Amino acid sequence: MVVMPRTFVLSLVLASTATAQVTRRDLADAYMQVDALVEARGFPMGRTNALNRAFDQTTLRFFGGDYATVLRDMHRITAEVAGDSSAVGLTRRLLPLRVRIEPRTVRPGAVIPATIVLRYADTLATDTLRLVARLRDANGRVRAEQRFSIAPRTAAGTVQRVEFAANTLPRQSPARFTISVEPASGATAVAPMADGFVLAQSADSLRATLDARSQALTVPAALAGVVRTVRARIALLTDRPSDDNSAQFLADLAALARDLPKELDALTAGRDPYVADRTDRWRTLAAATGDIPFRIVAPKKGKGPFPLVIALHGAGGDENHFFEGYGDGILTREAERLGFVAIAPATIPFQRGGGIAFDSLVALIGRELPIDTTRIFVLGHSAGAGTTMVISAARASRIRGAAAIAGFGAVTAGTTLPPLQVVAAAVDGVIPAARIRPGVTAATAAGATIAYSEIADYGHSFVVGKVLPSVLDALLRTPAR
Repeated sequence: MVVMPRTFVLSLVLASTATAQVTRRDLADAYMQVDALVEARGFPMGRTNALNRAFDQTTLRFFGGDYATVLRDMHRITAEVAGDSSAVGLTRRLLPLRVRIEPRTVRPGAVIPATIVLRYADTLATDTLRLVARLRDANGRVRAEQRFSIAPRTAAGTVQRVEFAANTLPRQSPARFTISVEPASGATAVAPMADGFVLAQSADSLRATLDARSQALTVPAALAGVVRTVRARIALLTDRPSDDNSAQFLADLAALARDLPKELDALTAGRDPYVADRTDRWRTLAAATGDIPFRIVAPKKGKGPFPLVIALHGAGGDENHFFEGYGDGILTREAERLGFVAIAPATIPFQRGGGIAFDSLVALIGRELPIDTTRIFVLGHSAGAGTTMVISAARASRIRGAAAIAGFGAVTAGTTLPPLQVVAAAVDGVIPAARIRPGVTAATAAGATIAYSEIADYGHSFVVGKVLPSVLDALLRTPAR
């Protein structure tokens, strides 16, 4: 049953015709949207090759800084994968809308505000777009909704401000909720949405309270790095996350509000709060070159010891990429299926730390989780593939197997590498297979053990989600040397 306590407040603020500024968060949202669709549905029949080529061209425009075009390109690809590619189709007309809940947190029983921005006008439609904004609770139940319209030829940059009435959501906290914008007709389309959180106090206020607790801690030297991690996690609590900081705008504030007080309690008692913790966490590694952010998850089942897989993202990504993208976070599902601990550090600072960062990360996780230090694997995509090879050469005796996807690195005579899988994408427009093959041939001639393959019809980015399950299966079967 749809709850409609009263008509929400809806106002239009007509701005200039300039396209709304495209942010890193916009691009991340668009990428995760199309990546999740491809993982769920696959490509339309006969369009795998063309859409992979198109996405690679979009990637090159991203590196060129043309973010407005990148956003439109990703939306066009999303619409085609969704089966709604017409310029006047609902998906193409919905995707330019950005939904934001500002501030991102509300108190129990409070009014819930949101803004909807038309980032660009990219349609030939001449009819009015009739929409419904839906507020859903943490269980996905629709708690309130209201219809509104966007007239044809509405200017890019137009803002619609929305408020849902007080006491629309249950008064429990902390809790997550979403606001989505969908076709009023009930037709299927890819819906823009945003997450918000119900907290007993604002995220900014909670951050100040918890940070004060962390500053008052007195802990053994062995826990100093853990304290830095907890403080970095506390810093994610903000009512208005930066659009340039994915750790902030992807953060689950409800989970942080539940977990951080417990983490501080453990530290107060002189304990590492992450011992035996198998939850998906954003954390940091204290390193001499600076703190290195990473994501980690461990299997819910089994006692271990577990293999350890370190996954390194490509240029333009960050530590969240393997957990939120690359096949809709398929790495985390494979970690549960195959029974390994998955860690995804930020590639650039991890590479900067070199073998010492690798040693520190393995030592940290080894103190907290039962890992099998004879079964450590490293894999990477694109620039992360090159870093994989650097780390694998630096710690060849400790790494049982490695994989480089859509990327490679030079191997000089005398370099020792663990057994290496190299996967190239046949229509890669960023790092073509033709650039990878000679390196593989030279490395093999230098004594490296390499299993090389090319994936037909796939390009630079989508190949990762396509091959990751088989790459992981093969890695975990790598025999001891």
